Amino acid sequence: MKKLRVSDINLNNDKVFTQVKAALSNFLSLQQLDLSDCSLNAKQLEELATILAENCTIENLNISYNSMAGGKTEHVEGFI
Repeated sequence: MKKLRVSDINLNNDKVFTQVKAALSNFLSLQQLDLSDCSLNAKQLEELATILAENCTIENLNISYNSMAGGKTEHVEGFI
């Protein structure tokens, strides 16, 4: 899979977010990931950054329209 769009879905649910993290860990050739408007907070973005840092094939990451509330975002900015 080269492109994955998971936008406009509320991922601020622990069960759903855990499933998305597990799936992303298996997409080793993913080039484009759209997580826009998913109600992601800073903690979740930090977890995603850790997972995606291991995926060297990501060329395009869309995390627009997420609140990023509840913490600092330096780790996300460093990944981007």
